[in-house]
Amino acid sequence: MFRHELSADGKDITLDYTVTVQYDYIQYAYKGSTHEGDLVTVSIPGGRITFADGTTAEIQTPWFKKMQNGKTYVLFLSPGASSRTFLTTGEAQGVYEIPTAEGPRTVASNSGIWRDPVWKYNGTDVKSFLRELRAATQKPLPRK
Repeated sequence: MFRHELSADGKDITLDYTVTVQYDYIQYAYKGSTHEGDLVTVSIPGGRITFADGTTAEIQTPWFKKMQNGKTYVLFLSPGASSRTFLTTGEAQGVYEIPTAEGPRTVASNSGIWRDPVWKYNGTDVKSFLRELRAATQKPLPRK
């Protein structure tokens, strides 16, 4: 679920997603204090607002592929304005789709920036991507 929000100063529009934290596929948060089942707000730049008089304001972000309902993502987040609000780190660089359905299990970056360094992960096997993430954060998988 998402909604468009206008900043208090009226200069920015964000697309705010309500996200359920799930660890079933990636196992856990590598850093931070969210827990499985938490509902958090993830804000990304851009969107369209319609005012009471019918006029609109829009900020387009063609370099940032939007998240889609029903898909699974690994998110790199920075704290937002409240304890349950987050911003994606590096904007589109902090969002990776992780397929959980049958079929190819490869990572897709949400960055649409030409030659973005995070594109190196596009097409990477999900398990390899998560292994690299664990190595980078120096956090092993939990024992069950």
